[in-house]
Amino acid sequence: MMDGTIEKEQLSVKARVDLEWDRILDLLASQAVSVPGSSLCKDLRLFSEIDDIGLRLEETSEMAALLADGGDIPLSPFPDLVSVLISAEKGGILEPGDLMGISGFLGVTSDVKRYISRHETVPVLHSILSGIEDLKEIKKEIDGAVDSGGNIKEDATPGLKLRMRKAQEFKIRTRERLKGMIHSPEYAEILQEPFFAERENRYVIPVKVEFKSRVEGIIHDLSTSGATVFIEPKELVEMNNKLKMLELEVEDEIRNILKALSSMVSSSHQIIRNNLLVMA
Repeated sequence: MMDGTIEKEQLSVKARVDLEWDRILDLLASQAVSVPGSSLCKDLRLFSEIDDIGLRLEETSEMAALLADGGDIPLSPFPDLVSVLISAEKGGILEPGDLMGISGFLGVTSDVKRYISRHETVPVLHSILSGIEDLKEIKKEIDGAVDSGGNIKEDATPGLKLRMRKAQEFKIRTRERLKGMIHSPEYAEILQEPFFAERENRYVIPVKVEFKSRVEGIIHDLSTSGATVFIEPKELVEMNNKLKMLELEVEDEIRNILKALSSMVSSSHQIIRNNLLVMA
């Protein structure tokens, strides 16, 4: 029995060389629409059992028939989500871009399964895709919170919309106050230029170094030339503090949104992983 196994392995190695199997797999992988699919293509083995060979030929024939009929299979590229799923499973909070990847993949699985279900002449493909579970609710929740640019939508939750509006309104008030300061006669002589800047996420004004003692406040930075100090005037400290608190409230709400979406992904990570394997 051992000799038979060795002989079989030797024949397999010879067949791979004669067929230039590795070159074929590289060409096949280059046509895959996804990173996981490309990896699986490169790992394909030569089948020796007639049943396995027959099944793979049926899969290939059915897919070729769909393409020959002019079928536009809705198979879009999707990333390798394994590391994202592992992070979610461990309780990690996913980034908006990762959630977009999950949503995009769930959309692809739904589109492909729906497309194949409309074709009765592909029983093997039907059987393969029967293992896919549609997770429409997770996709809906992600799409309702994350935009196409990978940003959390302002109206993702009523709480976020309120917090963002309050922060934006107060930022406008703060900037108006700054504009009044830098264009006032009091600051005309001591400012390097009539503008304001941000240092450490706080608004500051550019004061000529020789006049820094005339502005009571907090020094945040010094220009490269040493001619300008960036000072947060005392009368602006309270406004900067309040603006910072409002922005922290926005960040906290965004974190809660990402945490909730990540929890949804985590609870279905095994289903998504299985879908990923089927689609690849």
